[in-house]
Order: sequence, then structure tokens, then C-alpha cells
Amino acid sequence: MKIKGDDNEDDEDLDDEDEDEGNGAKMGGATSEEVEALQGQIKRLTDALMKLKDLSVYEKKESEKVIKQLQRDKEVIPVLEDKIKTLKEDGKKADDQINHLKEELDIALEAEDMIQELTEKNLSLEEVRIFFMLFCFVFVFLMCFFFFCAVFFWSFLFTFFSFLPTRESFLNL
Repeated sequence: MKIKGDDNEDDEDLDDEDEDEGNGAKMGGATSEEVEALQGQIKRLTDALMKLKDLSVYEKKESEKVIKQLQRDKEVIPVLEDKIKTLKEDGKKADDQINHLKEELDIALEAEDMIQELTEKNLSLEEVRIFFMLFCFVFVFLMCFFFFCAVFFWSFLFTFFSFLPTRESFLNL
């Protein structure tokens, strides 16, 4: 990786070299300082080049990883599309089943209401039946009572009138 200061230094070094080359050509050769500066610049450039190479290799490996992952993902897409289709079908079936169960629930609730209504009517009729049976019992009891009263009354009258003189007994007197 490059450091900001390296670019400026490289430019300055190149400018210095250009000036020195101009002077060196005039003087007849490069000085040891210039050689050391050039060797330092070469080392920095070599290091920068190595870093760029390492970075390029790393980026290439990362790109290959991403490409492989994309290829795997591409292979999975049809499977996922099939799953989506299956899940949609299952969802539709579940919705149909829910609607069917709602209809059955409505029918069951209506039946429950009808059963409750019939139970209330049955209890009401049971009360009427009990009242009717009680009425019949009282009626039969009263009829028996009046029958026995009538029998007693007629037997009393018969007995009472049997002691009375008859018309023939009046005539014989």
C-alpha cells in the first residue's frame, strides 16, 4: 500500500535526480549520495510494488471466492424456486383448509344454537308435561272424590228415604 508521504518524496527525489543528473552530467558522474538516494528510491518502489503484488494476489483470491460463492448460489436458486413454489401451493392448500374449517365451525355453531334452542323447548315441554300430569292427577282425584261423595249422598238418601213411609203405607193408614 502507498503512503501519502511516499508519493511526495518520490516526486521530490525524481526532481532532485533530474537536477543532479543535469549537474552530474556537467560534473561528470553521480555522487555517492545520489546513488544512495536512488537505491533508497528503488527499494521504496520495490517495496511498494511488492505490496501492490500482494494486494493484487489477495484481491484475486477474494474475487475467486466471491465467484465460487456466486456459482454455488446460482446452483441453489432453482432449488429455492421449487421450494417457493411448493410453499405457495402448501399455503394455498392451508388457506383452503382454513376456509373449509371455518365453514364447518359455522355449521357447528349453528347446530349448537339449534341444540340449545331445542333443549330449551324440551325443558319447556317437560314443564308442561309435568303440569299436565299434575292436572290430570288432581282431576282424577277430584272425580273420585265427587264420585264417592255422590255415592255416599245417594246411599244416605236411599237409606233415609227407606225409613220414610211409602205411599202405600200412607194409604193403609
